[in-house]
Amino acid sequence: MRGRDILILTVLLLFSVGLVFELSSPPQSGTGLDPGTRTPVPPPGGGFVKRDEGMFSVLFLGDTHPGENFRNDAPEDIPSQRDPAYPFEKLRSLLLASNVVLLNLETPVIPPPPQARRYQERLYWTDASKTPGRLRELNVTVASLGHDHAFDFGSKGLQQTLDALATAGISTLGAGVHAQDAARPYRIERTVGGQTFRMAVIQGVYPRARTPQGDVEGPQVHVIEQQPLIEQIKMLKAEEPAPFVVICPHWGRSYRWAGKKDREMAHALIDAGADLIIGHGSHMIQQVEPYKGRWIVYGLGNFVFTLLGQYQRRRGSIPYSLAARMEVHEQDDALAGMLRLYPIHTDNLANAFQGRYANAKDIGDVLWHLLWKGYEFNTKLKQHLVIRVDEFGHHFEVSLNLANKATQQADVAEKGVGQ
Repeated sequence: MRGRDILILTVLLLFSVGLVFELSSPPQSGTGLDPGTRTPVPPPGGGFVKRDEGMFSVLFLGDTHPGENFRNDAPEDIPSQRDPAYPFEKLRSLLLASNVVLLNLETPVIPPPPQARRYQERLYWTDASKTPGRLRELNVTVASLGHDHAFDFGSKGLQQTLDALATAGISTLGAGVHAQDAARPYRIERTVGGQTFRMAVIQGVYPRARTPQGDVEGPQVHVIEQQPLIEQIKMLKAEEPAPFVVICPHWGRSYRWAGKKDREMAHALIDAGADLIIGHGSHMIQQVEPYKGRWIVYGLGNFVFTLLGQYQRRRGSIPYSLAARMEVHEQDDALAGMLRLYPIHTDNLANAFQGRYANAKDIGDVLWHLLWKGYEFNTKLKQHLVIRVDEFGHHFEVSLNLANKATQQADVAEKGVGQ
């Protein structure tokens, strides 16, 4: 056994003293709803997996691209060249068992471009006649489009993307027919037990070297700027009743851990009233931080990204990503929530272009890196993080605070707590 493997196992054993390992029972019954926006459309050929009626779940998935523009670089004999469903096979169970699935679709969805443009470097595209239907079969209900490849084929390509997804019955977020539409939150309102759960998700791309630009009169992408986003959060939290606000920024450097600027912005958004931050754009897992009673998942990494990958080329990168599943249920006449973080092994060269959920060794490796890269807050992380295993795989679990901050502050003042 290598020295690093011994270290990983040692960390996992020491950390597990304060953690719980549990084998959860499978979900019982339910329906696949995309609440408040449209009638649910069962995926063709089998419908939704049954879910627990007393629990409502939202699954957040990271950077996804079937990768048609990478086909010249990929080995011709890999199954994904022949079977477009192949890369998703080992990951699909969690999608089919969730009520809402929100995926970052990091590519234009267009008719196949002319041969001369198909394999140009940095121009992403996926087939509009195949991909939307494939995603709907996987129970994808919302696609976020606020990313740096949205305008790879211009404003026309973004409009084709919006149209193709709408035709398939997939809602969009982070892009729209104009700037106001692109910035609108995705709203969820759902009865859970005897309670009403409300949530608003805001998504957009953080300005960086390759900030997307479209025609002034055409469709737009939501480009996140800190102060306008803070004002939007405050407006949402001023509603009565206020929704649970989730921010999904597309930010950070590819195959890098989150930096100081990302942390400063995340803290400012939580201070403004955001309840949960789940980022993407880095193509690998990033830090997970507890901050003032809220959680920040800086980067989910990839979900399915059919590129040869950079994990073995980029120093400091690791071949893991996350799928984040938020679960809401009724408990003692109130709503309670948890966030399950499922590590995914996403190195295409190592797993033949077919991602898989983490095994026992993987979860130790991921934990070691989260504690190492989150050294500034790893004491808090160890206090709140729980390791579990269920029918999908090994994962981390944390509790979510669903109470409105304003309500909490009023309760504290009334009871004199902390005074």
